[in-house]
Amino acid sequence: MGYGTDISDEEWVILAPFLEPKQKGRPRKHSLRRMVDAIRYMQRTGCQWRLLPKDFPPWRSVYVTFWRWRNSRLWEKILHELRKRVRVKAGRNSDPTLGIIDS
Repeated sequence: MGYGTDISDEEWVILAPFLEPKQKGRPRKHSLRRMVDAIRYMQRTGCQWRLLPKDFPPWRSVYVTFWRWRNSRLWEKILHELRKRVRVKAGRNSDPTLGIIDS
């Protein structure tokens, strides 16, 4: 059963390298893709963590994973890399050379 918030295969190909650290310790119990799907579902619908549908990993696992990624600034790193890719695709420098602030 899929949700409208589930990540597409094309999106996953881009996102997976950021989320796949070198595995240490025991194997994962839940896939990272399902964790991302659960986080996107929660963020889009605004439901409470405890009310995530049962076909996602347990809410506590999703919650801890979300906060671990947030505190490590993973989302900021991903956005920075995606911004660079968009700029290069548009034929621009990967990093801006000038910033303008308007009041």
